[in-house]
Amino acid sequence: MIVIGHTDCPRVAHIQAALASLGHVSTHVITWTQLLSDFDRFANQLSGDVRLESPGRNFDVERLLIEQGGGEPPPAFDRGRLWNLGAWSNGFHSLLQRLQHIPNVRWFAHPAEVITLFDKRLSHSLFAQHDIPIAESLGNITSFDELQQRMLPHGRAFVKLAWGSAATGVVAYAVGPLGQRAVTTVEMVAIDGERRFYNSRKLRTYESLDDVRTLFDWLIPHGVHVEEWIPKAGFQDHTFDLRIVTIGGEPCHPIVRMSQSPITNLYLLNRRSDVAPLREIVPVSSWDAMLDTARRVAALFPRCHALGLDIAFTPNYRRHFVIEANAFGDLLPGTLHNGEDTYTAELRTWMPT
Repeated sequence: MIVIGHTDCPRVAHIQAALASLGHVSTHVITWTQLLSDFDRFANQLSGDVRLESPGRNFDVERLLIEQGGGEPPPAFDRGRLWNLGAWSNGFHSLLQRLQHIPNVRWFAHPAEVITLFDKRLSHSLFAQHDIPIAESLGNITSFDELQQRMLPHGRAFVKLAWGSAATGVVAYAVGPLGQRAVTTVEMVAIDGERRFYNSRKLRTYESLDDVRTLFDWLIPHGVHVEEWIPKAGFQDHTFDLRIVTIGGEPCHPIVRMSQSPITNLYLLNRRSDVAPLREIVPVSSWDAMLDTARRVAALFPRCHALGLDIAFTPNYRRHFVIEANAFGDLLPGTLHNGEDTYTAELRTWMPT
């Protein structure tokens, strides 16, 4: 197997450990930096089994993707700073398009399907076409004023970067008679008269109209997906949803993501729980229906051997809805299913013994 990723990434380390436990030789890694710097040379090395891993959390790759997406690359590393997100997504989209045409590759996750999975607008539209339970989209939003107008019938909405992960750029936005409130991972900082935006693991709350407008005037031009805010069920005095991995179309490795805020991502240091206590209170019919939905979502991506799905129940567990599907959503250290971690289970069912 060849992995496109980062040599110092925990994901690659888990893959190497899983291969060793299954009696396979270690994988060869082609880094995102190599591929972006000299595509023709390193693309010619791709053949057989090839696995894409996340390109995130690497400043050199961020600069190269922004540059190839038509943007001005960041001048210097500034931890957590959000630069030209639209250009980053354009660069990654362009690279995936080039990768999908390479012959003689058996993709663990096909680049064409990764494109759909990584674009919340595309995946949401696909789910709607196939009657997957999802939150209603508020349509294409191009300005803060348009966002407020579309929200009038709803009062609350989630605004998400169209291309984003680890809750980057997510805003839980509510408008009412007494004002507005935006809870987000985006930290706005004024330095030397310049407004800078950072991705924070500590949620920020903005309530003044000037702050909220500044936030959305910066965020919306990068491309956003906006959907209604459906209340989630509670569990142990927390709001929660589920991360479920599908392998070969079958759901497994479920975990509970618990938060006292509207945003449950584990990257934000939220609580994580085993599903056993939850299973005791969720009706069997509701749980089985949720698993069936996970299978239906996986069937929409037949060329992706593994997916990470975020699924939530509504209060009283009567209904559920898919929040999103992730091409790189299988990093769940310590979570076992039938005695195997996610990477071992994936590779055992992917590669011949």
